[in-house]
Amino acid sequence: MWWFREQTVVDGRALLDALDWMRERGLVEMLSASSTGDRYRCIAGPDELDGVLQELSRRRLT
Repeated sequence: MWWFREQTVVDGRALLDALDWMRERGLVEMLSASSTGDRYRCIAGPDELDGVLQELSRRRLT
């Protein structure tokens, strides 16, 4: 879970919220499988990910 700070204890709700946020922005897609449950796959390219990370870092600094 690279999007959380190191050494952070992450509960299930925070994880689902983060995945929903990334899905809304087209960064990941959810794949449903009845036998294994939902899985997520990154569909964003490096430029898209860089853009989102830069936006988030600007928000944290202001």
